[in-house]
Amino acid sequence: MKVIKVIAEDIIFNAINDYLSRDYHCVAEATDGVSAIIVDTPFHSKIRDLHKKHPKASIILLVNHTRGQMDIPSFVKVLEKPLKMSSLKEFIKNLVIVVVILGPFRIYPKTRQMVCIKTDEKILLTEKEIEIILFLRNKAGEVVSKDDLLASIWQYHPDITTHTLETHIYRLRKKLESHDVKDFLMTKENGYTLKLLENQ
Repeated sequence: MKVIKVIAEDIIFNAINDYLSRDYHCVAEATDGVSAIIVDTPFHSKIRDLHKKHPKASIILLVNHTRGQMDIPSFVKVLEKPLKMSSLKEFIKNLVIVVVILGPFRIYPKTRQMVCIKTDEKILLTEKEIEIILFLRNKAGEVVSKDDLLASIWQYHPDITTHTLETHIYRLRKKLESHDVKDFLMTKENGYTLKLLENQ
């Protein structure tokens, strides 16, 4: 059973817990293996600390319709109040639970986003760009040949002549460089690799 951490007043916590208890284990205190964190508006200042403790958990912030000027990080999902429990349950069900930590980045494959952990700066990528990064990441710093990438991501036969991969690599590198990310995606004599960073 997936664990949902709920940061809210007792009355809100109890209401959420009662509704979700068949499908999720709701907790108020710190615990490992949290899939998602629900934070009520009065506790929104705790979001960044919560994210540091649970970097792979999706965070839902419950906000009032007239929320004013709130500092809401890019990795936070927002759900407006008054809260319908059925909507919350569906929202959790459709959340992007899988988060890949890659060096200084968080990668959200379903929404095709790469977010800088330190600055919350968001880089929007295409589906193929995400696939390229994740494929290279899974090779743990090895140099991956053009043929291997084309066969794995596009299912191309090695004998097919195409510049599809080079075009995607060029566009991906330009996006990264526009966010001051250099020497992350590297071209080698025999293919491509990701630079292994200290915190990987």
